[in-house]
This record gives sequence, structure tokens and C-alpha cells, in this order.
Amino acid sequence: MAVKRAGVLAVCAAAWLSSQSARGQSLLDAARAMNDAARTQPPAAQVVAGVQRYSLANGLDVVLEERHGSPRVAVEVDYRVGSRDQPEGYGGLAHMTEHMMFAWARHHRDGGGAYLDSLGVSQAVGETHGDVTRYGAVVASHFLERLLAFEADRMGFLLSHVGEAQLEAQRLIVLREDSERGEYWSVPGMGKRIWQTLFPRGHPYFGAYEDPSDIATLSLNSVRWFHQQWYVPSNATLVIVGDFESSAVRAMVQRYFGGLAREPRPTRVSQANLPRIPTIGDQQVIETTRVANDRLWVLFPTPRMFSEGDAELDLAALALVGDEFAPLCARLLRDRVVDAVTASQNSMELASLFTISALVRRNSSAEAVLAQIDRTLRESAEQLTEEAVAVARDRQIAALRSYHSTLAGRAFYLGLYARTFAGSPDLLERDVARYRAASLGSVRRAIAQWLTRRSRVVAIARGTHNSAALWRQARMRPENLW
Repeated sequence: MAVKRAGVLAVCAAAWLSSQSARGQSLLDAARAMNDAARTQPPAAQVVAGVQRYSLANGLDVVLEERHGSPRVAVEVDYRVGSRDQPEGYGGLAHMTEHMMFAWARHHRDGGGAYLDSLGVSQAVGETHGDVTRYGAVVASHFLERLLAFEADRMGFLLSHVGEAQLEAQRLIVLREDSERGEYWSVPGMGKRIWQTLFPRGHPYFGAYEDPSDIATLSLNSVRWFHQQWYVPSNATLVIVGDFESSAVRAMVQRYFGGLAREPRPTRVSQANLPRIPTIGDQQVIETTRVANDRLWVLFPTPRMFSEGDAELDLAALALVGDEFAPLCARLLRDRVVDAVTASQNSMELASLFTISALVRRNSSAEAVLAQIDRTLRESAEQLTEEAVAVARDRQIAALRSYHSTLAGRAFYLGLYARTFAGSPDLLERDVARYRAASLGSVRRAIAQWLTRRSRVVAIARGTHNSAALWRQARMRPENLW
């Protein structure tokens, strides 16, 4: 398969590699010797509430917002690719590609992480989710140009120089991360069974899991192919928020990203062409695992991100387990059948999952806890109050505004809005309005409609109930065993 080329940086690779000192500066010097395509002026931007948005000729979506409170800048690069885009039999390929791109770039053979450290980067992030792969970092304003050059390098070049040794190193890290993720992903085989029960074959989320057996057989060529297919400018959004002058930064973006090759945006299944999720009934997934106590998860398919019912279920999660007086906490903790219980609306672009998770006490069972959860959900229409919903609403809005108050959080949300909301990416108030519009009645209706036994998966990690022996054998603290 032909290797994707990136004109401006490819022309200068030899000059960069010949330098053994001042590596960051030499990359800048190389990229400044740009071709005619990169020398063109940036296109006009749409400006709404101080947020600029425009696209380069190669399709890269760019979002800029000046914030001059401190001499720092957040850079976020979102690629519209995630675990849903993995071919069947390649569970973990998206995560592996993200790791390889985070660890190496063509002009940073000593490691991308080491280069970011040399810039004093904080909050460096590389993450793969079902819908998106994102890289984020916060850096001092005077290092912004070097960070942009690095991101262009990471975007523009296939991993042609990386060998099997680097692949094996990242394979071990990915496998270790999966075992430490908690929830059902840490139980071998459970995540795959859950997702293939929730989402039928043909749905993009059918393969949105990580399978250790697949990860163990992923090849370097498969990583290269995946990068070439999805990590293209037309499939990415670049967000820059912080202390900068727009004219200077727009010139930098054009300089480093404008010469990258234009390639068509990869085709993904749209919401309009999404296969209907059938009513799955009341399904169970049970695995025996080496834990002291049972773990229980109850998962309900729910409305996709930003659609009707999504905000109400966010508030329902907070209202049901927000504190010790909330219905689920009050019942399960009062009856001493769990050590911990959580609830969350995990919003995704094509469909969401409402998840209730419980750590079962030794003197109880997952089935007994499930019966209590069912009873609480049936009674929630009477148990939830206006005050509980109001408190949940205030907490949700406060948390949302808190994220937007930081550079990294603001960059994350601007990228999210640019991918999912039509029009301007500055849609915080539109986001907040969803929660303000939710009422006690609409939250009750969402619970009654979506959190039912007619369509759910109950997952149980069956413990050995011999915690003392396990602690002695593993020489671990109790809290590390689940």
C-alpha cells in the first residue's frame, strides 16, 4: 500500500535528520522551507462569540479562541476515528494506533513523549474512545509553534520508520492498560460479550471493544494501514485555545498543516443509515474472575449524545446516586448489600449506555442487589423529588462550566461541539440549556422509558468469596482486588 506523503515536512526530512542538536528548532527550520501550497493565505474564518472556525484546503477543521488570562495555550487534535471503526477481528487496533502515534513521530525518533516533556507540556493526553481519538496538551505560549510542528509531524507521516521492537513495547502497555481499566473491561472476555449483546452485527459499536487475543496478533502493517486510512487532515479537528494572536497562529497552522496532502474523509456509518437496535430483552453475561466479591453492572441502551432524553438521563444518574440520601444509595447502603454503587449516562455519538455499577458485599449476592436496583427504578417516579432534580441540574451545569473554565477543558469541548453540533463550536449555552429545560416530569419519563428490563444487559463478575485467602496469596491490599 502506498505510503501517505506530506509535502512540506517530507521535503525537509533529510535536513532535519542530519542535525543532532537543537532538534526542536531544526524541525521548525525544516518546516519553514515550505512549498507553494503551504504558502497560501489562510481562508476566512467564521467568528461567533469570539470563536473562529475555518477549514484548510486539505480539509483540516480549525477552531481558535483567544484567552489572555495566562501565558499558556491548549492544543487539541481530534481524529474522527475510534474503536467503532476497527475491522472485525482487530479489537484494540484503534488503541494501538493511538499509542504508536503518541510515542513516536517520524522526526522524533527518541520518542514523542520525551519531546513533549522538553517543551514543559502539562496535561498531555492521548485517548481512544468509541467515536474519537484525541491528543491534547497545554504548553507555554512561546512553545506553541513547536507543539504545532510536532502535531503536524504526527498527522502527516505514516509510521514507516517504526519497527517491531516499538510495536511490541506498545502492545505490552496496551494490554496492561486494559487489565487496569476497571469496570467490566478488566474481566477477560466480558467487555466483548457485553458489546456484542447490546449492539447487533452490522452496528458500528458491535466491534467497539478491545480483545486481548486480537491485540496479541496485531501487526505493524495493520497499524500503518489504519493510520493511513483515518489519520488524514480531512478527518481531523485542530483546536487552539489560550494566549495567542490569531493572525500569527493562523499563519502557523497554514505553515505546518497546509502542505499536508489532501485525501478524502473516510466514510463512516451515519445516524440516518444506522441499523435499528432490536429490543434485546433481559440478557445476562456472567464470568468467573479472580476477585474477592461479586461485581454487578446493569447496562441500558439509551439515546445518543445531545438527543432527546440524553440530558435527562445525566440528571437521573446524579439524582439516583448523588449522595447517601439518593434512592439507590439509600436502599443499597442502608441494607448493607454493597460497598459502593455508581450510575452514569455514558453518552456516545450513535447510541449511549446508562450503567449502574455495584461492588457487592461478601454477605450478599449480585442477584440480591439486582432485585433492589429493579425495585428502586420501579419506584423512582415516586421517590424522586423536585429538589433532587434541581440539585442534580445545578451540579451538572456547575461541572460543565468548570470544565470550560480551564484551557484544556475548553479545548476539549470546542472539539466535541465542532464534531457533533452543527454550526459554531461555541455552544456551551446551548449545552447548558438542555439541562435547564429538564424537569422532574421529563426525568421520570426518561427513567420509565429507557431504564427497563425490556432492554438491558446484566453483567456479573462472579467472585470467589474467599477474600482472606486471596489477600494472603496475592499479598495485596483488599482494595486492589477489584
